[in-house]
Amino acid sequence: MADTSEPPTGAEADAPSPPGRRPRPPSLLDAVAPVVVLIGLLALTIAFFGIDATNGPLQVALLLSAAFASLIAFKNGYSVAAIRDATVGGVTTAMSAIFILLAVGALIGTWNMAGTIPTVVDYGIRLLSPTWFYVTTAAICAVVGMVTGSSWTTAGTLGVAFVGMAKVLGLPTSIAAGAVICGAYFGDKMTPLSETTILVPQLVGRGLTTGQHIRNMFWTAGPALGISLVLFFLLGLNAEPEGAVGTEAAQDALGKAFNISAVNLLPLALLVVFAVLKYPPFLAILGSALFAGILAPFTQSAAVTAFVDQPELGSVATAIKAIFAAMATGFVSNSGVEAIDDLFSRGGWPAC
Repeated sequence: MADTSEPPTGAEADAPSPPGRRPRPPSLLDAVAPVVVLIGLLALTIAFFGIDATNGPLQVALLLSAAFASLIAFKNGYSVAAIRDATVGGVTTAMSAIFILLAVGALIGTWNMAGTIPTVVDYGIRLLSPTWFYVTTAAICAVVGMVTGSSWTTAGTLGVAFVGMAKVLGLPTSIAAGAVICGAYFGDKMTPLSETTILVPQLVGRGLTTGQHIRNMFWTAGPALGISLVLFFLLGLNAEPEGAVGTEAAQDALGKAFNISAVNLLPLALLVVFAVLKYPPFLAILGSALFAGILAPFTQSAAVTAFVDQPELGSVATAIKAIFAAMATGFVSNSGVEAIDDLFSRGGWPAC
């Protein structure tokens, strides 16, 4: 009798010959081995390439370690199709983070072009003293992180501004960056607006609610923030500003490069509104970035014209090109003041 069964398709076609047993859970050695291989490959690439390892060799190390982990899974009885599906699932999970990073890069570019970040820096250096700078930075980033529900958004927006303030005030930018990260991640974990804070209870199940999860995390995150604030205060007490440019000189330079006005803070206010209304983080960040790009030609016309540097284009074409360029490759300040140009020439997708 002729065989009338249909040939295997899809996952069945991709699967190897049946191993004769069901997949078994990994042993302790199976779980540890890929981590050891990953650490060894990362150390090897850094030893060979140094800082240039980020331009490709590190990605090779990650790919090889993932391949090694796949071999461990295959040894334990998992099919090629199952490993493929797990890989696709991991990439799918990371896509939302990738889109947010792209949006943050675009937002930094347009916020610089619209004068939003320069205005925050200007107001900040007027109000903050070196003694309280680190503590205030961590506290503000914690509050903004709770409002927005995103540590990346907080660090990419206000974080950039606070690091710029530290540079103007003559304070170590590394400590300022630490204060930004400390506050931003605390705020991200202490709010029901955060995607990760919502996701964990869903994955764990067993009746765990978001509120319970936040309360549980506070017992570790709260003391950590408290200790950090004390350390930041002590660092501020012993801070010795060594800025080459004084505060007044920095304010004058900012005033010449950008039109400092409260209107420039509208993109920041819009982002907060989107966060309160619980818009998806990617759409909220991208919407604020686009709004800042549209606002820039009206509030920073000279900076936008110098950025595009094509006098033959009309005002509308210049504005459109500036928005695309600032979001894609970042804003480049051409004020002629080196310190200002270095500080605010940032953003774009490569920065992500």
